[in-house]
Amino acid sequence: MRRVTVEVPLADIIGPDSRSELWQIESLEIVQLLRQEKGKLDGIFRIALKNPNMKIEKAFPNIAEIQLLNEDRKSQVRTYYIKYRWHHSSRRLFSLSGKSGGYVSTPFEVKDEKVRMNFLGSSKEVTSFLKRIERLWPHYKIVSLVDAKFSPSSPISRLTEKQRRALLTAFDLGYYDLPRRVSSEEIAKKLDLVSSTFISHRRKAERRILTEIINS
Repeated sequence: MRRVTVEVPLADIIGPDSRSELWQIESLEIVQLLRQEKGKLDGIFRIALKNPNMKIEKAFPNIAEIQLLNEDRKSQVRTYYIKYRWHHSSRRLFSLSGKSGGYVSTPFEVKDEKVRMNFLGSSKEVTSFLKRIERLWPHYKIVSLVDAKFSPSSPISRLTEKQRRALLTAFDLGYYDLPRRVSSEEIAKKLDLVSSTFISHRRKAERRILTEIINS
């Protein structure tokens, strides 16, 4: 698998004359995606607004649910659990997963009026993702492009690419969280697989890792 980090000017994404809430942001980081569906995004966000006195609900009118988890008064950075329902200005950002296969992974950041996102997938999926980015936002730049390598001593290195991809995607999207954040069907759809194929890859990966651990 490969991981690519790209950076896109915010103005390219939402337009320089847009009234999007994204212009209110000093900095934003999606620390963890808990659930991502069509038009919906739940996760842990770290946010600092340009106007620290502005209520977060005013800057983000499409928030369906919000809970303040932590506040750093010195830096004005607040950490929230947010259920977000996006509209046209941010739809393309969060719909990139699944268009090319692979998925946009955390951290996802907005800072200095630039959007930085990470994408994880096979070489073919990364190439397709970059072609889509280029069509949408030609002023993008690649910050890094690396193999998602693992230590030879890691049980992960014993898996086939398909098994590794299934297991890591399930882990990143919250399949192993309690309560479970995503279903096998949802993960299979993101990986462009039928559910039974994904389950087969995942179970083989789990068995191989358990075997490595038990026999070590």
